[in-house]
Amino acid sequence: MAQAITELQVSTNRDEEDKFKKDFTKVDGNLNSGTSGPEVFLWYKKEGNKPVTRIQFSFRTEMDHALDASGFKKIQKNINIGTNGDAIFLWYMSGTTSSDIPIVDLKVTTIVQDESRLFRSGWERLGCDLNRSNRGDPVNLWVKRNTTSYIHDISASLSFAEDKSLFDQGYICVDEDTNRDVKPPGSAVFLWYRHSTFPDNCITDIEVSLNKDQENKLEKNGYIKVNENLNAGTNGDPVYLWYKHSEDPAIQFLNVLVGDEALQVYKSAKICKVVEKNLNNGNGGVHLYVTYK
Repeated sequence: MAQAITELQVSTNRDEEDKFKKDFTKVDGNLNSGTSGPEVFLWYKKEGNKPVTRIQFSFRTEMDHALDASGFKKIQKNINIGTNGDAIFLWYMSGTTSSDIPIVDLKVTTIVQDESRLFRSGWERLGCDLNRSNRGDPVNLWVKRNTTSYIHDISASLSFAEDKSLFDQGYICVDEDTNRDVKPPGSAVFLWYRHSTFPDNCITDIEVSLNKDQENKLEKNGYIKVNENLNAGTNGDPVYLWYKHSEDPAIQFLNVLVGDEALQVYKSAKICKVVEKNLNNGNGGVHLYVTYK
């Protein structure tokens, strides 16, 4: 079994690269790809007995408190340095819940078209575009765990005050606000999922409803409604995520696609299922779609 990653670092200049290359392994892929900012790279180390099990990103200061209080370590380097994008910081932890599964490898993609081959090989894409709001290339971090995992639970939050409780239960936040760029701003709404290494009783199908008729149809077909309106606080339609347990294979990955270009690429690749219902329906925000495999 591959040895787990135990420590992470981020370099934002040549001097830091020279310092880290003595003890760390560099992950290929500039986290500032396609921008005028400096090259930024992620580094990892495999020493010790505390495996990294969860990686999250913050791009609003309100996200920091729960991450810190839940035991995440913050790397004090803005990944979007030198750009006009959101200040993004990486956090990681060595969790001990039954949903915490060690991470053994990392990859970075900077082209949407490259993502399908990683999904096909069992890689899990994290939720935050590391070039968020700076018009650079779509940069995403991918993790490989030491064993196959499945999505056991899905939740949603409307307030950053809920984050610590979810983190403490072993949930991973999909770091993309489903009310992204809504004007006037709505609630800060995020999707969450929790892993299990046992496929039995895990989620097998995901859907989205945009109106009451769709809600009634999904309920009749045995779907379970996730707790919160993903359009909360906006003038848009009520949008809900639904999931189902059946005899189909259990889902391993859940994520949010940003924009119609990503939607078309994923549809063409036919690796993941895409729910073609905009999570920002009726509110004028960025088009967002749920994808899963």
